[in-house]
Amino acid sequence: MSSAQEVVGLTAWPENESEVSADALIKHAARLVLDTSARADLMMPAVYPKVGEATRDQAAYTRWVQAITAEVSAAQVAVLLGEVQKHSPELADDLARKLWDFAQEPSLLYEMAWEYLDARGVDAESVRAAAEAKAKEAPGV
Repeated sequence: MSSAQEVVGLTAWPENESEVSADALIKHAARLVLDTSARADLMMPAVYPKVGEATRDQAAYTRWVQAITAEVSAAQVAVLLGEVQKHSPELADDLARKLWDFAQEPSLLYEMAWEYLDARGVDAESVRAAAEAKAKEAPGV
């Protein structure tokens, strides 16, 4: 097994509920941050060419923004779980299980987003409609 495979194994997404813990998700999220950062760095020449060279590749720029967004999201998960874990390891593990459940059943993510928006006075239907309209305008869709 290569060292890269070993690292991925040590930081892999839990395959079953018995493997889920705050530590497991923190390690996984932290690896995703580093992995995504490395890929985003490789995209930089197409995204930000040197002065006098070809203009920026819009498709590459879109992929780069998506990678950076994924990197930030993974970092947020690691930070939040780590901070909660300092105060309540049990609560952090409970949150990790909830996050894992969401990934196992993606429809839960949409239900959660809908409920969170509605509970905060934001019409989730309008947000979804705006997201669909924006997606249709995106390059490559």
